[in-house]
Amino acid sequence: MTPKDIHTPFSALEKKENPSVFGSDNLSDFIVHYCDSYLKNNDTLSNKGGLYPLLISEIDRSLFRSILNHTKGNQSQTADILGINRNTLRKKLRTLGFNHEKK
Repeated sequence: MTPKDIHTPFSALEKKENPSVFGSDNLSDFIVHYCDSYLKNNDTLSNKGGLYPLLISEIDRSLFRSILNHTKGNQSQTADILGINRNTLRKKLRTLGFNHEKK
């Protein structure tokens, strides 16, 4: 990804590595597929209110893991890339169950 891609919607980015990861052209299609699958395989009445936090936490975990790997664990750089305050990042990492080690 280049610096200009930082403000580019996911759907506009080229699939440069392993285009079959999502099985789709964009993140929106992947989310729709995930939600459809979830709803087909779960009793929505007994799981009322559970899909949104589940999906958001999975997206957050994947996003933070990817950026932390990219920055070799540097939380200040990770927060800068994400456009959030470092303390907000640390709070989210704790909430999501990440090991809170400084590297």
